[in-house]
Amino acid sequence: MATLNRFPLFGLWNRVAATVLKYEEDEAKCIGHGVAVLYAIRAQGGGRRLRSGRAKSGKTIPAGEGPVVMTTDDVHFGDDDLPCTYDDDGHVLTCLVGCQSPQDAAQTAASYDAGVEAKIPTEHIEALTAAMQQLLSTYKPAELQGSLIYFLYNDWKVACKAGRQVDLDKLVQWLQARIEDRR
Repeated sequence: MATLNRFPLFGLWNRVAATVLKYEEDEAKCIGHGVAVLYAIRAQGGGRRLRSGRAKSGKTIPAGEGPVVMTTDDVHFGDDDLPCTYDDDGHVLTCLVGCQSPQDAAQTAASYDAGVEAKIPTEHIEALTAAMQQLLSTYKPAELQGSLIYFLYNDWKVACKAGRQVDLDKLVQWLQARIEDRR
């Protein structure tokens, strides 16, 4: 039985959801990692969701000495607002969840690869990704912009738990069963 910590699975889940919502691959990786970091921060704070449901707005992130702030705009994703920076074409370049200064590590496509996807066993990544994509594709985009992404995650986290981890084989089976239920 292969098991894995929930953090990388939640990052993968949100990356796949972002691709279903038509974000480009690197944008989806930033968002997937950013959402996973946001919920890890919330879990450390007693697991309570902030009343506003927002990540720390980039407009309040200091950029060193003085009143200068990092320029960001929030991406609304799965009922959360993530502070992000954009490239010249308007694509998400980084997510700044938990960043208090420019020296803090932002969530990028590269940080997703190293901190999320690299932790998922290679023999499971393809089946997990495909099943997640198939299930999330059965929902309308508007449904995925609310709390549904988190509620589905919470359902499979509980149904497939193995101690404080997730049983990867059970997760694939759970996803496939939900796909069949939605047909």
